[in-house]
Amino acid sequence: MTKSLPRKRKKRNLCDQHLPAAKRKKGLCLEKENSAEPTQDVESEEAWVAERQRVSFGNLKMPQSWSKITLPSCLNVFQYAECESDASGEESRVAFKKMVKVEVAGSRQDERAVATVYLNGKKSQQKEVATPGEAEALINDVNRMALCLGAGLHPVASKCSSFNGKFFSKKCSLTIKDGQASCIHCKYQRKLSLKQLARRRYRVKARNNTVAVRRNLKKMRAKLKKAKISISQMKAMNEQLPEKQFSEKIKGLPSKQQAADRACFEAARRKSTKGMKYRNDWLLECILMRMRSPQLYEHLRCHEILVLPGRSCIRKAMQHFKSGFGFNPSTFDALREKTKTMDDFSRHGLIVFDEMKLSENIEVKSSGKFSSYILPYQLT
Repeated sequence: MTKSLPRKRKKRNLCDQHLPAAKRKKGLCLEKENSAEPTQDVESEEAWVAERQRVSFGNLKMPQSWSKITLPSCLNVFQYAECESDASGEESRVAFKKMVKVEVAGSRQDERAVATVYLNGKKSQQKEVATPGEAEALINDVNRMALCLGAGLHPVASKCSSFNGKFFSKKCSLTIKDGQASCIHCKYQRKLSLKQLARRRYRVKARNNTVAVRRNLKKMRAKLKKAKISISQMKAMNEQLPEKQFSEKIKGLPSKQQAADRACFEAARRKSTKGMKYRNDWLLECILMRMRSPQLYEHLRCHEILVLPGRSCIRKAMQHFKSGFGFNPSTFDALREKTKTMDDFSRHGLIVFDEMKLSENIEVKSSGKFSSYILPYQLT
């Protein structure tokens, strides 16, 4: 016969042992029982209020386009709103165009409800409703309201309130009469925005014109600077150029052009033509040019087209020239030299002199003497 072995005892784990429960005292038990009674009363009161509110204001009749919005965290608040899609285009977002918020407060003996109306995201009015019928009538009145469509433009400088992509005046009345699109305040805001936009466009155009003028002025200044640099370089090269080499280069030109070029070359070496000495041949040409046309002479001189002496310089030069009546002896000397190699037949001919008429003139000097081209006895 076989006999079963005895079972092995369980090992105790001293770390898992718990202390024995404390003994209850009579006084503490009574206090707990007494304190539990008011809590039960409060919970029952809150449950009654929530049930009462759910039955009374939680199931109001509303228009077909309206919907009910419940918040789990606020059991005593009921919201009824007319929604529209968000202007941003996201399907998951909606905007409350019209909303009536009913908030019930009070106890079983004193129960009251306050309804708040929101239009275009702004608080419009607030009133107490005693019965669900009054709340339903308020919802129907709000549904029949025509809302203001706003200014229709983004404000440029002034600050405006916005709702769902629309901009309204700060003094917007929120509602309008039949046949209107916006309230009077939003219309004024639209006119103000249009004026501000026109003023900004004019300023931008004027600013662009100013920028273009400044850009062109900058380019012209750069060109002028380059021209001045090139002129200074040419002057430096002319100063370094020897006079003999310059004379060789202008040798092929006519004599009068050579005289003009020499005068320009000498003026280029000086800072100013004031006090400059001119050659006699160039002075004679200048005197003849001034006799032909004084206006043209002054034009060429003032605009620095040619290096020409002034009137005082010409007057001083003319004082050194000898003048008199009769034939010039140099004329006959020149004829004598020219006819030395000519035969007798070729020497026969006619000599013609241009006539000259002197106009009558009297000039009285500071010393009391006078000079004239008339006979003195005619004055006595």
